[in-house]
Amino acid sequence: MSNLILLAAFLGLFLAPLSAQKKAKPKPSAAVQFFVKTATGIYDNQKTIEQTGVDTMATPAFRRQFILCYPVWQQEASADRWLYFGWYAPNDRDMALEEVFLRVYEEKGNLRVDWYQIPEKMRENFSQEWKKERPFEKLLPVDLMQEEDGLLFASCAARKDGDGFMMKAEKRGEFKRSAVAAYKYLFIEMGFYNDKYTSGSQFIAADGETVIIQHDHKFTISKVNKKYKTF
Repeated sequence: MSNLILLAAFLGLFLAPLSAQKKAKPKPSAAVQFFVKTATGIYDNQKTIEQTGVDTMATPAFRRQFILCYPVWQQEASADRWLYFGWYAPNDRDMALEEVFLRVYEEKGNLRVDWYQIPEKMRENFSQEWKKERPFEKLLPVDLMQEEDGLLFASCAARKDGDGFMMKAEKRGEFKRSAVAAYKYLFIEMGFYNDKYTSGSQFIAADGETVIIQHDHKFTISKVNKKYKTF
C-alpha cells in the first residue's frame, strides 16, 4: 500500500507541471490589446476635407477615402494580435485600393507592428471578407509569415502617443503586387488614436526617389465608427 501511495505521489508531481503547461496559453499584453481596441473601426477623411477647404480636384492626394481596420484570427492561441487594414474608395467598397495585415506584438518590452501583404495568389478570394462572421478564416498567420515571396512589408516601432499610438517604419516597404497606383514604395509613419487616424507617410514612385504623396499629420482621417460591420 505504501508503495502505491509513493507511486501516486510521484505521478502527481510529474503530471501537475504538464497539466499546467497544457492549460497555460499565451495572452497578449495590455499594450497589445489596447492597440487593437484603439485601431479597430471605420475611418473617413470627408470631415477634414470640409474643415480645411481642400480642393480635392486640384490636390488629388487629399481625395476622399475610407479606411477599414478590424481584428482577425481572434482564436489564435498566441500573444500576438492581427489586424486587417484596407484603404477603400467611397464609390467602391467591394475592392480595396490597398490592403495589408498588421501583426501587433511586444518584443523585449517594446510594442511593435509588422505589416504583411496578402499573397497575390490569394487576393482574389478575399475581397469581401469584412462581411463575413469570421473574416479570413481560410487564411492563417503562418501563411503570411512563411510565404516564400517575402510578404513582410515593413516593421514598425509603436510608441504611446496621447490616447493612441504612433508607428514609424525602420525602412520603406515595397508593394509586391501589380501596381494599381503610381507609387511603388511606402515609408510608414502613421498613428491610431481614439477618434482618428493620421499619416505622415511617404508614397514613393518606382524610381525609389520621387515622393508622390505625403500627408501632414494635421490632415487627419476621422474615426466615424468604432465597429466595422457597418462599413
